Amino acid sequence: MAEEKFELVSNYAPTGDQPQAIAQLVEGVQRGDRCQTLLGVTGSGKTFTMANVIAQCNRPTLVLAHNKTLAAQLCTEFRSFFPNNAVEYFVSYYDYYQPEAYIPSTDTYIEKDSAINDEIDRLRHSATAALSERRDVIIVASVSCIYSLGDPIDYRSMVISLRPGMQMERDELCKKLVTLQYERNDVNFVRNKFRVHGDTVDIYLAYMSELAIRVEFFGDEIDRITEFNPLTGSKQNVVKHVAIFPASHYIVSAEKKAAALEKQFPLLENIRVERDYPNTVVVRTNAATAVYAMQTSSGWLSLSAGLKILDKDSAQPDLIILCGGEPVSTTPGTQLEFETGPSGASSGSAASDSAASSEAGPPTDKRLESLNTLLTALDSSELGADVTRIEFEDPEQMAFLYQGRISVLLGTLNELDYKLRLAKYVLLNEDGKGCSPTDTGMLDLSHLSASSSRKFRFAQGEPTLPSGWTAPEEPAAPAEAEAESQPEEASGTEPNTEGAEAAPAEDPTAAAAEQQ
Repeated sequence: MAEEKFELVSNYAPTGDQPQAIAQLVEGVQRGDRCQTLLGVTGSGKTFTMANVIAQCNRPTLVLAHNKTLAAQLCTEFRSFFPNNAVEYFVSYYDYYQPEAYIPSTDTYIEKDSAINDEIDRLRHSATAALSERRDVIIVASVSCIYSLGDPIDYRSMVISLRPGMQMERDELCKKLVTLQYERNDVNFVRNKFRVHGDTVDIYLAYMSELAIRVEFFGDEIDRITEFNPLTGSKQNVVKHVAIFPASHYIVSAEKKAAALEKQFPLLENIRVERDYPNTVVVRTNAATAVYAMQTSSGWLSLSAGLKILDKDSAQPDLIILCGGEPVSTTPGTQLEFETGPSGASSGSAASDSAASSEAGPPTDKRLESLNTLLTALDSSELGADVTRIEFEDPEQMAFLYQGRISVLLGTLNELDYKLRLAKYVLLNEDGKGCSPTDTGMLDLSHLSASSSRKFRFAQGEPTLPSGWTAPEEPAAPAEAEAESQPEEASGTEPNTEGAEAAPAEDPTAAAAEQQ
């Protein structure tokens, strides 16, 4: 686009050594040289030379000056060379403050005032807004530019974009402006403020000095957007789009605020921070409750639904058991996390992925990602409430225990929805062809695929999991009950499960064949 290209305006052309210097500097920039030095005495046209370099390179440029005075001089010169591009001035808030002074003629004492200079603040906002909207930008700054502002991602993501015809209520716009740290003031209409009159919202943008924005609504639709003079009220022109940037460089998104609060208050979760129009901050949260348990070398951990460690105890809690290895930390309030180890290094959707990842960089642990995927899928499949144990130490051998009596082997999480759909069909016995409420055994879905003809296998017997877990033995019955049961044991009525593991159940296999 023409407006994103630097356009050098000058009555003079480079002469003397300037063409050679410009060519060498441009070549160095394109080559990627980190440092280059342009030498010249005062008045030799170094600013003009650099203007030519900027125009030929056509890149956003930062000009760093030693002090605010030199920065102001350079900014004026570059604006004369690039009148059709954005040349912005960026210095510290406190570079221009009012020192203490005494005027003898009038016996007047003026106190020192180190408050933020409003015009400097506006210029800083103008510079950051220009960087966010276009590429033909030159920022002339003092050394204050090296100090951090807010997160540029938050700054750009929270921009309000308005166009005529957009569906938006007036109060919704007001709430968004408050979120961007604009203040409503219907009397003193100055920068960083907005006012409301009926279906009209006037906004004095943080980076404008002589113009303000008027947004006119018709019901819940933006009817017209105009620029007007805030002093006289006269309309200047009608615009088709306006981007409203935050009124502060240190704005923080609601997600980061919530994360900081969760870190500060580890026993809270689902924290939501909202700014309630006009000037109220509302924090909504829930107390974290234990949903899962995990055994570690230091004891049993209780975890929330968001996998945050809540408590540590020596006794096993009556919760869903997670088996995934030793976590990095067992401190209450921290998020469950695993180090990249043998399990994490070998994890992935396939063995070939591991080889590819080893070439690209260090391996990453996939256990938590696989666990979260499985938990989400179990909840949506209506099986999650009856799951008593989940094993995810090896993402290629995922498995869970259903009602403590049937182990379900998933293998990898490829085609997880299809596998869980068949598991639900068998476990819930939806049409009488699945498992009965008293069946025990193993349901193997690890090699199942919607595109293949392979059938799943249900073997009756003791449930078996990849970790080698076995069902705990039931407590011994009292002696009297044992004596009463002896005749029944002698009668030979005990069901014979020998060989059930080798022979799959007839009905579930037939059901899988029908679906495929």
